[in-house]
Amino acid sequence: MQTSPQFTIAELDELVLAARDGCKVARASLLKLLSECLWADMHSRQTMRPPGPSHGLSDLVQDTLTAVAEKFSRFNRGTFAEFKQWSFLILHRRRKQWIRNYLHRNDAARREQIGWLLRDRLARHGESVSDVLQRRQEAHRAQSIFEGLDVNEQFVIRLRAVEDRRFVEIGRLTERSEDAARVAYRRAIRRLKELFEADDQN
Repeated sequence: MQTSPQFTIAELDELVLAARDGCKVARASLLKLLSECLWADMHSRQTMRPPGPSHGLSDLVQDTLTAVAEKFSRFNRGTFAEFKQWSFLILHRRRKQWIRNYLHRNDAARREQIGWLLRDRLARHGESVSDVLQRRQEAHRAQSIFEGLDVNEQFVIRLRAVEDRRFVEIGRLTERSEDAARVAYRRAIRRLKELFEADDQN
């Protein structure tokens, strides 16, 4: 385990025990050290912009620290390594929830984009109103089918097909290797095609 240059492993473990015993100074020091660990981890995994303007790294780190502080009374282990592992589980849960929120928040924006595309097609190609309405119905159908995917499949497709992210970026955002991100995208697309085919048969 990589330790802070200020503390030895034994001193870090003593800090954890002191914080569990109710020492506010020890708890504050513990959270400060955790913040450094979280920042180091996030920067090593995510060197590009995060998914969406409201998903800044500083917000995610602060949200995790707040959750750790609120739940600290539930932590019943005695070492810094265990505390760090417990805290990172909270970080990853928060990250997954932010992905879900990101997908949900962008539904309205995506529908608005579809509307602009339809108006653009009408202006450039002289389509009739009925043609536009049909395209809009198909867009709503596609959106409904897309939402039949699980959250992780939606996220991978959104990053690649909508945001045009590289697979190396997708891997970092989803905590996969570049090759694993490519495989995940292909599987998600295959699953999406299966849902479209099933809907066509209904």
